[in-house]
Amino acid sequence: MEFKINPNNVAEETTSDYNRFEQNDFLITSASDNLFNNPGQSKDKNNVVTHNQYGMRWYLFMVWGVLIYYPISLVSSVITNFKTVDVYKDMMVRYESSYYTIMFAFMIITIIFECVLIYFTLKTRNELLDFKASGVKNLKTCLLAPGIYVVIVFVIYLLVVEKEQGGAIGEFFGILLNPKYFFAYGVWKIYAYIAAYIAFVVGNIKYFNNRSRFFVN
Repeated sequence: MEFKINPNNVAEETTSDYNRFEQNDFLITSASDNLFNNPGQSKDKNNVVTHNQYGMRWYLFMVWGVLIYYPISLVSSVITNFKTVDVYKDMMVRYESSYYTIMFAFMIITIIFECVLIYFTLKTRNELLDFKASGVKNLKTCLLAPGIYVVIVFVIYLLVVEKEQGGAIGEFFGILLNPKYFFAYGVWKIYAYIAAYIAFVVGNIKYFNNRSRFFVN
């Protein structure tokens, strides 16, 4: 960069080099910003610039973190549940109890559900990587399905226990809602898990809804 003296003896900066730098910088940054300002870009340009786009870091965390770890954890759960199925099967034959029969059936259903969710999660991740609109919709299903399933299974489980041991439901909610058991029995963890899950689901839905215009493929 150079300086020159004008007729009034005032030092001036020559702007030719500076302007060239500004133009190059504009061309670089506008390529990444264009996704936000011009969602009508071609598919190829979208896929090039958005993976390092400011404002899409949570998206990167989801597709390269959560949606990889989640299927792996589900595979681990399937393996564990297969072992549990053998235990319930043995108990079912040995004691001929309706409780163990129902739990055996639940474990089979849970394994099937987890296998379907593994496939659906991987499919959703691929759709999000391709910026497909279906990926955003399917992500909501992936996030909501486990919570809904757990609630349904838990309610049925309580009804089964109540049938085997009268008063079990009342005792459970007595512990859950009694302040003195909040820390003594670790009840606070249940509330913490529920709050974290709700915050995670609602936050993701809001985040991807606000960026749904980018997922148009």
